[in-house]
Amino acid sequence: MLLAAVAPHPLAADDFARGTAAYERGDYHTARGYWSVLGVQGDARAQYAVGTLYEGGRGVPRDAAEAIKWYGQAAAQDHPQAQHRLGLLLDGGTGGQRDPERAYVWLALAVHNGVPQAVGPRDKLAAELTAEQRERADATVQAWLDRKK
Repeated sequence: MLLAAVAPHPLAADDFARGTAAYERGDYHTARGYWSVLGVQGDARAQYAVGTLYEGGRGVPRDAAEAIKWYGQAAAQDHPQAQHRLGLLLDGGTGGQRDPERAYVWLALAVHNGVPQAVGPRDKLAAELTAEQRERADATVQAWLDRKK
């Protein structure tokens, strides 16, 4: 499911909706066309949507590294589902080396931003990290939250 949000510009909203309609028809190539343009322009919804295409191999070859790239861009803009998916991919080592500390950070932010599915994976990682890793990760999460105040 794609997260709807207020679009910065009416044309962007129209193009996102066109991409969504194409996706729902199974026309993933067309959806990627609309969403990629918006994503490059900084639209977090579109960045997340492109990430889902690459993660699932819909209309493009399955490419976890590319999904991580797109999810990372959306997650950096506080897109909760992107934070969640990014954390899961980093935890699993999908698309590269496993990074439990970074995964914990993104999952903790997803929990903070209202994604209940991120609680279990975050807690699993919390038990896995060393005290030093957990302290660094918690400090990173707190710094992220403080910047929003």
